[in-house]
Amino acid sequence: MNGLLDPATYLQPLQYPFMQRGLLAVVLVSILCALVGTFVVLRGLAFMGEAMRHALFAGVVISFLLGGSLIGGALIFALVVAWLIGVIGRRQGIGEDTAIGVFFSGSFALGIVLLNFAQSGVSDLATILLGNVLGISTFDLWLTVAVVALAVLLVGLFYKELVLVSFDPALAAAQGRSLLAWDGMLLVLLALALTTAFQTVGNLLVLALLLAPAATARLLTQRLSNMIFIAIGLALIAGVTGLYIAYWRNLPPGPTIVLLSGVLFGLGLLFAPRTGVVQTFWQRRRLRQQSHKRAA
Repeated sequence: MNGLLDPATYLQPLQYPFMQRGLLAVVLVSILCALVGTFVVLRGLAFMGEAMRHALFAGVVISFLLGGSLIGGALIFALVVAWLIGVIGRRQGIGEDTAIGVFFSGSFALGIVLLNFAQSGVSDLATILLGNVLGISTFDLWLTVAVVALAVLLVGLFYKELVLVSFDPALAAAQGRSLLAWDGMLLVLLALALTTAFQTVGNLLVLALLLAPAATARLLTQRLSNMIFIAIGLALIAGVTGLYIAYWRNLPPGPTIVLLSGVLFGLGLLFAPRTGVVQTFWQRRRLRQQSHKRAA
């Protein structure tokens, strides 16, 4: 216990450059995923995120085969797929869910086929699927900084519009706002978040990092501004704590971070002040007692 209270315990790992880059990447990704994830949860775009994750896999494999930046290649591919889903999904006779399903399976199949051309082993596949935040390069870190700055700028500039489209798309359409344009922006933000986060937790777990903190915050508050800040706080707690636990216990950082996010979500389900399992149990018990008293 004394060791955990000693600041040197937390400063000692930071003497290594890979840990410095990893910690900065985790902080940036946590902020980005919590911010974008809040709008994804409110707008009900989790299925879109799943499709984007599969598209991301193909982009990562292509970049890996070409020897380029994994984040850069994945970002380009994810943005292209987001645009194609938006365009094709609005053609007559083809719904958006159908377009998502097609790209969902097609992009992932492309990644699997291309992966057979890789001259690498299982460790490289594990990096793609489970991430390796401690192996992030300086270039990818700067790219992450740029992506986070762009996402924060877009949300800041168009906050009111995004809130309206997320909470009441029918009202937004009635006011003459283009749902296609604003949904397109949400798709771009989703692509930015998933692309930036995959290096931290890998392709398999990236969607959980995006949704879990936002969903937990949704359980705790109904006010959007509070929801965003709570989601960011929860993401930072899971990210930083998970990174240190992974370092101390020699665990994979990505799954550790996502596991902690899941634990926080479970605690939210149990102890949420209005809808938590514990609160609901006591409310029902109190109502039963009052009913019995009236009956007596």
